[in-house]
Amino acid sequence: MSTHPSSPPPPQGRRTLPIVIALLALGLVMLFTRMLSMTGPAGIGDMVLPLAVGAVMAVVIVVIIRNDRRARAKLPPSQQNRMDEGMPP
Repeated sequence: MSTHPSSPPPPQGRRTLPIVIALLALGLVMLFTRMLSMTGPAGIGDMVLPLAVGAVMAVVIVVIIRNDRRARAKLPPSQQNRMDEGMPP
């Protein structure tokens, strides 16, 4: 299936960032509910530390995605959709 040259390009994933944020938030909620269901003596540190680390990781993932999109937007249109080749040598 090919597209015609005159057809507009498909949207560049404008819906993926909200989906990623929603999935990360869902993961944090699942982590929090798992911590609440822990049996035995669980201190506040046992609940706050994993939640804080999960929140920091979620923010880092979102920042990485936004920086990658910003860098791709600065590329010429012919190079914006090419596959990423990883770290340069």
